[in-house]
Amino acid sequence: KKFATLDKTAFLKGFLFDWQKFTKGNYKDVLQDWKKHTDNFFIFETGLVIFLITLSGFIYSLRHRDNFGYKLLPVFILTFPFLIYGHEPLSSLVNFLRETIPLFREGYRFPWTKFSIIIIFCFAFYFSQGIFWLTRFFKDVKKSLILGVVATLLLILWMLPAFRGNLISR
Repeated sequence: KKFATLDKTAFLKGFLFDWQKFTKGNYKDVLQDWKKHTDNFFIFETGLVIFLITLSGFIYSLRHRDNFGYKLLPVFILTFPFLIYGHEPLSSLVNFLRETIPLFREGYRFPWTKFSIIIIFCFAFYFSQGIFWLTRFFKDVKKSLILGVVATLLLILWMLPAFRGNLISR
């Protein structure tokens, strides 16, 4: 429940950030490098910009109903609440469903593992829609290309531990 909040979900942080492994007589965080990386204020701001671009792509998809993003909205809207159930009224609803429906209690023990891949796909698509929408503001091809390079650099910076070979800490 610690990670079932809007801010953690916006940065795609799940319960795996708290997982530990027992190594050489003590416990070590499995995602230690990622925790250090995302605790950096500059990296946090980078993640915020990425989320805002994703949000702009979501809004773009709402406004333009003739694209795939609009068709993806029901999938996003149905799965996103399962990851942010730490807020009311979702928290009460989830607790009620867990207490009354045994299948729901078992299936909803680790919602991150069930819904995160869907949300990551939606975020990736809406991020690309956000970049597409932003490039429409620039009539100059050179400025659009610069935006594409900046977006790529933002993603590389955000994913730097993975590019350094630390998808999972050593």
